[in-house]
Amino acid sequence: MTEAVIDRLNAKKLELESRLSNLYHGGSQRREALEYKIKKIEELITAYQSVPLPINLEEAKEILKQQVGFSGLKKRSLLEKLAQRNFLALCLFGPPGVGKSTCAPFLARALKREFFSINLGGLSDTSILLGTSENSLGTETGQLAKALIATKTHNPLILLDEIDKAGSSYKTAIHDCLLNVLDSAQNHEVLDHYLDVKLDFSRVIFVVTANDLTKIPPPLRDRLLIVKLNGYNIEQKKEIAQKIIQDWFSRHEQFNQDNFEIDSEALETLINKTNEEGVRQLKMALDDIFDYCLFQ
Repeated sequence: MTEAVIDRLNAKKLELESRLSNLYHGGSQRREALEYKIKKIEELITAYQSVPLPINLEEAKEILKQQVGFSGLKKRSLLEKLAQRNFLALCLFGPPGVGKSTCAPFLARALKREFFSINLGGLSDTSILLGTSENSLGTETGQLAKALIATKTHNPLILLDEIDKAGSSYKTAIHDCLLNVLDSAQNHEVLDHYLDVKLDFSRVIFVVTANDLTKIPPPLRDRLLIVKLNGYNIEQKKEIAQKIIQDWFSRHEQFNQDNFEIDSEALETLINKTNEEGVRQLKMALDDIFDYCLFQ
């Protein structure tokens, strides 16, 4: 598959270089646009020439242990499924704050893939994903092509965050666009309208997140390996709270963590006051505590 898309990219590069050579010297704006496109084509060729890194499953499992509440996923052999397939579209769904979005970077590290994130929340224009044509205003390559360019690989892990919150007025269009991208039978020829060349996403792992599966059309849902993330229990929330505290002090090295302590009973009281399945309110409460301490 990669040879075919490299051939298509090289052909498009030759076409653009020919158009560039035939330009009059006065067409500086048009020249810059063609040079920019050629640069993006060259960067994509480099991405498709990249060599995937081998996966060590034991090392990958150790990385996933850092994600609290991930044990349920491992029981379903998710890691093995991801490691064995070149392409997979995974949907993590569950209530807000249970770590759906934060799972994706851990998965990318575990699978030795570069990571790129696209937020679909409120997105109503498919050109943001697949680029705009030359005749449109604000022409630019799509986010999916940018993912390959930015990561310099043809097999990154791409997070499609909040798929169920795509803009309502054009929701069908967004989902129709993703039907092609997330279909292993079609995604080796996905047209980026700005570059006017079909790209290959057959080696990408897509991680989709959603709070509500009913807002994903059945044809699109059928293309996803769906995994539910449940809310955290008290002990898991305590563990996450300690990680939040450690992260805060790692970002503020001028403060001594030895001068800060929340005992187990106080932490449990704080957790009980944040009535949620996830930990968003807990993190906000801890941030308030940090702010209070700094003012003292």
